[in-house]
Amino acid sequence: MRRIKITLRAIFILIVCIVFFVSSIYIFIAIKGESIIENSLENIFKKDVEISNFRISVPLNIKVSGIKIKDLGNIDYIYISPSLPGFLGAKIVLNNIIVNKPYIIFTRQKQELVIALAADSVDNKEVSAQEAKNFRFRINIPLVIKNLKIIDGKFEVIDKVISESGLKIKFDSLNFILKNYAYPPRHMRTIYQIKGNIPWENEHAAGRIDGQGWVNFGKRDMEGNINLRDIDGMYLSPYYNNYVNLADLKVEKASLDFLTDLNSSNNDLLIKSHLELKNMTFIKIEEPKDNSKEAPDAAKIMGAVFEVFSNIGGKIVLDFKIKTKFDRPRMGLENIKVSIEDKLSKKILN
Repeated sequence: MRRIKITLRAIFILIVCIVFFVSSIYIFIAIKGESIIENSLENIFKKDVEISNFRISVPLNIKVSGIKIKDLGNIDYIYISPSLPGFLGAKIVLNNIIVNKPYIIFTRQKQELVIALAADSVDNKEVSAQEAKNFRFRINIPLVIKNLKIIDGKFEVIDKVISESGLKIKFDSLNFILKNYAYPPRHMRTIYQIKGNIPWENEHAAGRIDGQGWVNFGKRDMEGNINLRDIDGMYLSPYYNNYVNLADLKVEKASLDFLTDLNSSNNDLLIKSHLELKNMTFIKIEEPKDNSKEAPDAAKIMGAVFEVFSNIGGKIVLDFKIKTKFDRPRMGLENIKVSIEDKLSKKILN
C-alpha cells in the first residue's frame, strides 16, 4: 500500500512538473513570441518587419499574420508548430512551418543579393562585440525543422548587375517543401521539392520550375534535380550575349529548357546539364544583291545555323557537365559556349 502511495505521489509530482513546464513555455511564447519571430525575420531580410497579428493556441500552435517587410514585400501568414519535448533537449524542434503566400523582392547588386539568405550571414555594417556575441548565440542554438511548406509564393528578382535598369525575373504559384532540416548541419537526409511558374511580360508562354531530391548537409552529399522549362530565351539573352548572341544569328524568338541532375559526394558536386534551345523563329534574310565577299559568308553561316536546327527537329540540344563544390557551387556559361561553337563550326566547315 505504501508503495502505491509513493508511486501515485511520484506520478502526481511528474504531472505537476510537466504542467508547470508547458505553462512556462506557453506564457513565455505568449509574451516574447511575437518579438522573437519579428527579430528573426529582420535578421533574415535585414529590413524592418511589422506583424499585424500574433496568436497562440493550445497545445502550442503559433500563427503570425499580416507580415510586412519594409521595401521587400509581405507574407500572408506563418504557422509554426513547435515540439515541446524538443525544449527539454536544449534545442528548437519545429514539427511544422507553413509560409502562406509570401511575396518577396530580391535585388541583386554588386554581384550579390541584397537579402542575406544564409543563416550565418552578417551585415557588412560594423557591429559591437556584444551584438556579434548575441548573433553567434542565436545561430548556435540547435534547430530542427521536420516539415516546412511555402504555399503559393511570389518572388521577384531584379538584377541590376546585368542591366542598370534592372532585369526582372518573376516566379509565382511557387510551392516548396523541405523535410528534416537541421542547423547546425547533421548527417541526415533533407528532402526537398519545388514547383512553380515563371511568367513573362511578353506573349511568351509561362515558364516552369520544378525539382526534387535529397541533401545531406552534414556529409555534403546530394541527389536531385532542378529544372527550368519554357524560358524566354530572348528576354534572358543579356546573360549569355557574350557567348551566344541570338540577335547576330537573326533569331527573333526562342524557348529554352535547362534541366540539371545534381549529384554530390563528400563535397564534390557534379551537375549534369541538358539544354534545349527550341521553338525558334528567325528574321527573314534577304538575298544579297551584290557579289561582295561578306554577303556569301554571312549566308553560309546562317545556312549552317538553319541546317543545325533542321537536322535535330528545329532545336539545339546540348549536354555538358560541370564539376564544382557543394559548399561553394560555381556555374559558368563557358561549357555552353564550347558546345555551341563546336556544333556550328562542324557544320560550317563541312
